[in-house]
Parts: sequence; C-alpha cells; structure tokens
Amino acid sequence: MYNEANAAKEKEESGLTSRIWITSTKGGVGKSTLCANLARAYAAMGVRTLAVDLDEQNRCLDMLFGVENA
Repeated sequence: MYNEANAAKEKEESGLTSRIWITSTKGGVGKSTLCANLARAYAAMGVRTLAVDLDEQNRCLDMLFGVENA
C-alpha cells in the first residue's frame, strides 16, 4: 500500500534529494507561511528538511519557527 511517509523515507535513504521553491512577485501572499508548513509536514514524516528565507528586507521564518536571532 502506498504511504507518503514511507515513500519520502525511502527516497531520502536512496540519497535522492528534492527542492521546492516558493516564489511570488507580490508580498504578503503567504510564501513564508507555506514554506514553514511544508517544512513541518515533511519533518513530521521523518524527512530531513531545510527551510531558507532569502527575503533580505522582511525575513519571518525565524518568527514562524520560534527561533531568535536566526
């Protein structure tokens, strides 16, 4: 039976990597929130996850993850 968590774990164990880019030309449309939610969901499935906020003027992933001075 297909299970997303098992499929994600098998893919990670095989050494394959994936990248998800979340972009928009507009501000305030929920890019960082979507990124944080996807990162949390993948991490909950046991997938190693890295979220990077490249917005130099309005970083907020640190706030969404509750990390200070990130």
